[in-house]
Amino acid sequence: MLLTQRLSLASYILLLFDDTQEMAHGLEARLPFLDHRVQAVCKQFPSEFLIEQTVEKHVMREAFQAELTEEVYARRKHPFYAPPFLLDTRKEVKSYILDRLSCLPEFWDQEKVLEYYRQAQAGSDDFKVAAEPVISMALCTAILSEGYKVSLNSSR
Repeated sequence: MLLTQRLSLASYILLLFDDTQEMAHGLEARLPFLDHRVQAVCKQFPSEFLIEQTVEKHVMREAFQAELTEEVYARRKHPFYAPPFLLDTRKEVKSYILDRLSCLPEFWDQEKVLEYYRQAQAGSDDFKVAAEPVISMALCTAILSEGYKVSLNSSR
């Protein structure tokens, strides 16, 4: 999630699915699920409010049932995937990834991770997509350990 926010949210997700459509029609949309206050309230819901058997967003469906058609009310949630960031060719993305991978916490073998990243960059698109979970995990731990100053030698 953090990586998607840092690498894809502004440059891809919001631009592709929201901003360009709004600007084309002179509108301004609000994305309520990005609002931290909405998220704070939703975190307090018991899990059975969120998922009923296999139906996701249960409480929201119930709250708006009178306004929704039966087709929309009964529709299954469609997943949204951000594009694989290793396929991104922008220099600033590659630079960001290399900067983060260069300050990995000591429990990662930094040289091996950097070598794997270089192999992924030189490899096929399929290899990049397959390598992404490992690189993503390394990036997230680098970002979190930097932000929270966590290490194996930490007294916390």
